[in-house]
Amino acid sequence: MPKFDYVKTAGTAQRLIDKFGQNANLLVNEALPPVNEWDAPNAPVWNPYSTKAVKLPLDKNDIAYLAGSTAVEASAKILMEAVILTRDVKKDDKVEYLGETWTIKSIKPLSPAGVNVLWTLFVGK
Repeated sequence: MPKFDYVKTAGTAQRLIDKFGQNANLLVNEALPPVNEWDAPNAPVWNPYSTKAVKLPLDKNDIAYLAGSTAVEASAKILMEAVILTRDVKKDDKVEYLGETWTIKSIKPLSPAGVNVLWTLFVGK
């Protein structure tokens, strides 16, 4: 039985996002470790992780998926590359995209057989 090449699919997704996407930042609220072990913990800050993303309008399936969870008028769908990005995306992280900051409300990862292909993020203002 032939195996499907998910790595090739991930590469194709990455090339498409590179071609059609824009530079973006994934903002993650995290505390850096203290300089010395006796220092108090640092307050969390929004650390940026450079990435590429494409913002798409919501379609009727997206609106049904989001029903009751957020205001549809202030929502969007962002496809974010998952091949080069070195960390997982989490709910309530933020995305800076074309001068706007969006909060991640819901995540649909595409990672067949454990191969990261892309993240579909439903975001709101």
